Amino acid sequence: MNDYNDPNRMIFKTLKLIFEDELYETDKTTGLKKLKSADLQSFLDSVDTKINESVNKLSSFSRKFIPTINSVSVETDYDLSSGLKETPIKVRDASGVSHYLGNRGFGTQKECSWQLWIGQVKFQT
Repeated sequence: MNDYNDPNRMIFKTLKLIFEDELYETDKTTGLKKLKSADLQSFLDSVDTKINESVNKLSSFSRKFIPTINSVSVETDYDLSSGLKETPIKVRDASGVSHYLGNRGFGTQKECSWQLWIGQVKFQT
């Protein structure tokens, strides 16, 4: 489906970019994406160590079948920005009642979604 036909999808993509920008920065020397938070990077390094310790336990088992194997490891690749899940957009009307945008008529959904998306774009610039 084309994003222009589904403004909710465009809003989600914009929110995901914002989320990713808060998590990552580009390393000026390598040009690679890296986490902004040293604490979070330290935590993920600790997880990597534990994962590889567990995976390396397969080494002795693997050597029974392929004696030339010295060790087994994995190269983990975390994409924390994919942790942001697409959720329904909730709007509150002037009377204070909340509604999910998806429960409104298509015309209302489209108009409201576009206004929210345009507001996000203006807010970012």
